[in-house]
Amino acid sequence: MKKELYIVEGQHDIINLKKINKDFFVIATNGLGYDEKFISNLIELEKQFQIVLLLDPDGPGETIRRDLAKRLRQPIHIFVPKDVSFSKNNRKIGVEHINLANLEKLLEKKVIPNDNKQLNLYDLYQLGLTGTVNSSKLREIISNKYYIGICNSQRMLERLNWLGISKEELSEVLEDATNR
Repeated sequence: MKKELYIVEGQHDIINLKKINKDFFVIATNGLGYDEKFISNLIELEKQFQIVLLLDPDGPGETIRRDLAKRLRQPIHIFVPKDVSFSKNNRKIGVEHINLANLEKLLEKKVIPNDNKQLNLYDLYQLGLTGTVNSSKLREIISNKYYIGICNSQRMLERLNWLGISKEELSEVLEDATNR
């Protein structure tokens, strides 16, 4: 099995991750400031390492994730919930602000994409995950359960299919959540 190479956004993210294990291999994109040479280097590093995307749960983080996921062979994803990544003053968000206990838990929640297409958009519609006033709340329940990040219905469909989640499983999760 290849060693893992974590891709984060900034130097403070590297520092936080290395508090867990100083031997982790970690590279920062410097936010959206990466270039084609950086991408070429990652493509080369993919021969030696399994790339793991650990990016901030904000717009720029999602942009970086989509771009790198398109260009790399099969990166692993770790999706960071917003509620664990706020700074102490609640003004900033990012991997650098996650406490070590939560970061260790997140490192166990890796999402490995596969080509399994169990679900389609109509399934999400039937479950109320799209097309209703309440859809975003229901998607949030599913996102938190499976650690796939807050996302729209298209992105949720993609990520749930990566995990091989069935319509029945989703239905059970939603039923449990609404019966509480």
